Amino acid sequence: MTASSMKHFLLFILLSFCSSAFADFNQTDTQRYQTLTSELRCLVCQNENLSDSTAPLAMDLKHQVQTMIAEGKSNEAILDYLTTRYGEFVLFKPSVSPKNYLLWFGPFILLVFAVAILIIVLVLRRRETKNVIKLTEEEKQKLQELLK
Repeated sequence: MTASSMKHFLLFILLSFCSSAFADFNQTDTQRYQTLTSELRCLVCQNENLSDSTAPLAMDLKHQVQTMIAEGKSNEAILDYLTTRYGEFVLFKPSVSPKNYLLWFGPFILLVFAVAILIIVLVLRRRETKNVIKLTEEEKQKLQELLK
């Protein structure tokens, strides 16, 4: 059992004792809860998903997710509610839309520019090496004598 799955299991046990909403949960609901909380970002920790966070706000969000699942709401309805309330920042995978094209395509654009610059630099270096004059052995010896 991995540390993450152990955390999920312990969280599930803890929440099942603390809340009546888990009384109606079956295996499918538990899986939905774990999936949803792993797809959502903790608004306090920011680099942690909701399922791993112990911040008070994260606990509140987990409780909201748990309640909405118990009410029979779909995953999409839950994600829409949380996105409307907290913005797309709450999602680890924001949607592809014009307002966040840079987020999705920016790294690829930077990669293309970096490769283009690398190619240009390599081509320029190759041109410089072609313009180098090669010396004969006699010229090399004269050069060595002059340098001494």
